[in-house]
Amino acid sequence: MDSRRRLDMNALRSRRAQERAAIILKYEQGRRGAALLEPEEEDDEGGCLVPDRLGFLHEQKLPQDSTPGAKRKQVRRTQKWVKMIKNHSKYHGSEKFQRRIYKGIPAQVRGKVWAVMLEVDKRKAQNPGKYAVRLCSQPKGARAALACSGA
Repeated sequence: MDSRRRLDMNALRSRRAQERAAIILKYEQGRRGAALLEPEEEDDEGGCLVPDRLGFLHEQKLPQDSTPGAKRKQVRRTQKWVKMIKNHSKYHGSEKFQRRIYKGIPAQVRGKVWAVMLEVDKRKAQNPGKYAVRLCSQPKGARAALACSGA
């Protein structure tokens, strides 16, 4: 029974490695390169779907709103989010907070907003050293290499 389970696990690991290699190959080739699209990534006419700035696929390129008014609106929205992050205990869970999330979190503050919503600082304080241990246990990427080397 153990040897059969070991074979199943080995087959699963091998399949995962093959899938991972195929994904990496497609990523390296890029959408416009020689990468082949999956059938669900093609539209009905056989053309390619176009990703928007967040990576969602659309049948045609979405119009970019580059008017000065749109830029000002985005700056104001970001300023409102910065204010909300500074006073997160006041706004957390409020209707205004939920309304702004629905409208969209600007890219400039998105990471910080997620960190505040998930109370990352509080969790790090509750579990000192655990983040570094988990980071160092992951495959060596640039960020992990820096954290594990003590730099």
